[in-house]
Order: sequence, then structure tokens, then C-alpha cells
Amino acid sequence: MSITLAVCANFAEEAAAAVEAEGWTDVTIESFPANCGLPPLTQEDLDSLKRRGGADALIVVGSACCAGLSGGRSPDRVRQLEQCFHLVAQPELLGSRLSEGAYVVTPGWVRAWRRHVEHLGLDAATAPLLFGECARSVLLLDSGVDPTSGEHLAEFSGFVRLPSQSVHVGLGMMRLQLARVVGEARLELERIDSIEALSRTTRQSAHFAAAFDLIGRLVRIMTGDEALIEMRAVFEALFAAKRVSFDASGEQADTVTEGDILSSAPGEETGACVMTGDGFVVPVTYQGEGFGAIRVEGISFPEHRERYTELAKTIADVYGLALANARTYEKVKRTEEDLRALDETKNAFLSALSHDLRNPLVAIRGFAEVMQIRGDRLAPERAQEFVERIVSNADRMNRMIGDLLDLDRLGRGALALNRQPTDLMAIVRRTVAEAELQEHSVEIDAEQVVVASVDPVLVERIVDNLLRNASRHTPKATPVWIRLRNQDGGVLMMVEDAGPGVPEDMRDTIFEPFRRGRNPQSAGSGVGLSLVARFAELHGGRAWVEDRPGGGASFRVLLPEQ
Repeated sequence: MSITLAVCANFAEEAAAAVEAEGWTDVTIESFPANCGLPPLTQEDLDSLKRRGGADALIVVGSACCAGLSGGRSPDRVRQLEQCFHLVAQPELLGSRLSEGAYVVTPGWVRAWRRHVEHLGLDAATAPLLFGECARSVLLLDSGVDPTSGEHLAEFSGFVRLPSQSVHVGLGMMRLQLARVVGEARLELERIDSIEALSRTTRQSAHFAAAFDLIGRLVRIMTGDEALIEMRAVFEALFAAKRVSFDASGEQADTVTEGDILSSAPGEETGACVMTGDGFVVPVTYQGEGFGAIRVEGISFPEHRERYTELAKTIADVYGLALANARTYEKVKRTEEDLRALDETKNAFLSALSHDLRNPLVAIRGFAEVMQIRGDRLAPERAQEFVERIVSNADRMNRMIGDLLDLDRLGRGALALNRQPTDLMAIVRRTVAEAELQEHSVEIDAEQVVVASVDPVLVERIVDNLLRNASRHTPKATPVWIRLRNQDGGVLMMVEDAGPGVPEDMRDTIFEPFRRGRNPQSAGSGVGLSLVARFAELHGGRAWVEDRPGGGASFRVLLPEQ
């Protein structure tokens, strides 16, 4: 805390000497013109004096010059004396000399006596007349700060033609007066500082209470993003920081925005924390596992940051616990979702077994029983038809079981790709000839030569499954188109139909295992399209479905050569 002491220029030397004698290093002297209240000081003058002094408090001491001023705005003070001479002389001494008709001056005034006489509008002729009417002598209150005061006194008394006298008053009265006002100012500054400290403590206590509430919420958080938001709130509340960031490591990196990612900051290491310019960096760990580091910047009191580090480390440990809880919760959640998906797959698989395998099995059993009971009475052509139906349903069952086994091998990564130069037109024609298409006509639209390095067995399965899908989901006798196009580095295959198409909300899920159509009369096992997509992915390509221009669906498979 510092104090500016403002006095009239007539007493500036005495005030400076008194401050030096008292050893007050926190007090500086500023002076204002000795106008003796013509005009008096204003609040603007006080503000200017305080700015010049640059101190925490301003003390103005004077008499007529302070007329009209209040006691000052805290912590500033205005000390108005009955007589400004009371700064250096006892009132009793001064009163007796004034009653004897003395004109009292100080070393500062008498040194500039010519300017004061000129300010009064007097000259060598009028000055003796005026001073002779109001005084009988000139009295110098000699403080001892100016050894030339006697010479100046002699010049002035000779000019006004009055006898002169000097009384040594020293600095005792000045030191006493200033000690009183400086002591009062210091007490006021300490009172204000105590109030501010109490206010800061109250605010900090409120922040701590809020922070501990946040910490309690932190340990109950279930996601990394929520933990990051709460952690920032805790550090901002506790340390009044301008910026709090999290430098993520490992799995948590994807929960932090790009602006949050921090490089290792240089600084002076203190225990578990690293001190930076106006803040610190504290690591986040839990049970030996590192999650990253928290950077706190722009704290309110960086000079006291060493006191914060233990609290910061404790909070960082709580944050580490929250992140560990979040990771565990997210793993449990993922496991639950995986188990739920597995359960749905199991149910779909059982449904496929019970429905799609049961139907051909029932047909086989029915035809076999008829032949067993009435075989000797069946016409040869009728018996041959029954045998063909049994073989057809057995082939259907075998194909379905093969699809299920392939789906299992794909899931385990046990199905290998056997690439070789392949004529895709030949595969398409052979598959179309062997497929059961329920009276659908198939039009092949292809470039003259379509040869690619693919797995011919898997490509044939792709074509067969897409044809069967088109046959199952479109009205009988409607056309089906197969289009082949050489595309950069591979082949684009399109199987299009004139059916109802695929609803927009099913296009992302239709290639998932056991995902069946909405029409129970035409729904298959939900395996064929899934195999199409996975066989394409095994080639490094993909499968998708679009609307066919003119209506219907266009199933597309891209097969890159490499």
C-alpha cells in the first residue's frame, strides 16, 4: 500500500523532510500552488494529484485552500486546519504573535516573496502602505530546512519597511501532524484491504462449495464428453482461469475438439505439475493408467499457483476416476449392445431355420410319403415329377445351409479369396440358365468383353443371390436386367427389376444378416443379400441399392480387381 501526501508549496520542503525523518518509504510528497484559497482546490485537482502520485490513497493537508472540499472519497482524506501554519507551529505560539500584529511567513513563502507581492498587485510604493496598515512586524517560522531563509526575510522586511523576527520551530509539529494523518490513512487502507480479503474469501468459499458439488457430479458421470465439460467447470470455478483445456491421450482423444489438443508445454516441473507462463499443467491418471493432462491458463493469482497444485492434482485424480468410470460404462454399454445384436441374430437364425428349412423339409417328407404309400400305383411321369421335386427341395435346403455356413466363415474370417482372370459374361449366362426365376425374363446388357481378376465361385454366388432376390420380390413374368460395365480398376454389376423397389429407410439395413423384407409372403431367409455385400467387401468393393429409372430396384456391386 502507498500514500501520496499533498501540501501547499509553502510547506513542501518541510513535509518532505518530515517523511524522510520518519522513514516512511510508502509515502510520497506532491505539492499544489500556494494560492491561499484564491481559488480553493477542487475535486478535479485532487484526482490530478492522485494520478501524479500513483498511490493507493491521497491525503491533502491545508487550510483555506481546502475550503469547500469534503472529507475525501475513501481511502482518500482531506485534513483541513484552522491555520495552515499549525503544520509547523503550536497554536498558542502562533496566536500570541498574531495578536501582537506579526505577519507570519514560512521559509517556502519568503523564498518566493517577490512573486507573492506581485500576485497581490503591489509594488515598492504600495506594498509598505498595505503591510504597514495590517502588521507591525514580519515573523518567520523557521523550520531549519532552508539555510537562506534569513537573507530572504531581510529582503522582504526591507521592501515592506517592517521590522522582522525569526522563531525556530523545527519539524516536530510537522512530523506530529503528518504522523496522525498518515496513521489514519494506513488504518483505512488496511480496513479496505481486510474487507476485500474477506470478500475474496467469501467468493472463494462459494467457488469451493460449487466446485465440490461439481466434483460430486463428476464421479457420477457416465461419458467422457460429460466428464470433460464438468472438469472445465470445476477448474474455472476454483482458479478463475481464462482457459481450461484437456490434452487427451489414448481412447479419449476422439472426445476432445481440435482446439483442445495440446503439445507438451515447457516449464518448470513441480512435483506432479508443470508450471507454465500464467498457469500450470497437471496429469490425469487413475490406478497407474494415464488419460492425458489438464492445462490451466490465465489464473487470477499466478504468483500463488504453487498453493493450487495439490488441490489441482486431487481434482485431476477425481477426473481420472470419472474418465475410468466413463470408459468402463461405455465398454459395458458396447457389450450390452453386442449381446443384444447377438441375441437378435440368434433369434433371426432360429427363425430362418424354423421357417426356411422347415418348408422344403415338409415338402420332401410329403412327396416321399406319397411315393412310399402309393409308389406302385403312380404313373411313371408322376413318380419322376415327385423325385425331381424332392431333389429340388433338397438342393434348396443344401443351398440355404451353405449360405449359413458361409456367413459363419465370413464372420470368423475363415473364407479365403481366390482371385483369377474370369469371364463375367460366361458366369452370368450360366447362372441365368440354372436359376429358378418363376417365369421372369432376363435381359443381359454388357460390353463385348468383361474380364476381371475375381473369385469366380463367389461372383457366381453374388449373381445367383441377386437373381433369386429379384425373382422373390417382383411380380411373376416381369423382366429382370443384368448390366455389366468395365469401371476404373474393376467391374460394376447391376441387377435391376420392375418390382416395388426398396423403401428409403431400408436401404442401409437390407444387407445386414437375417434382415428380411416386410412382405411375409415373399420374405426370404435374410442371408442372400448379406452374402452379396460380404462377398463384395471381400473383394475390396461394396454393394448398395438405388431406384431404377422407370421404377423398381437397382442392386449394384462394385468389384475392384485389386
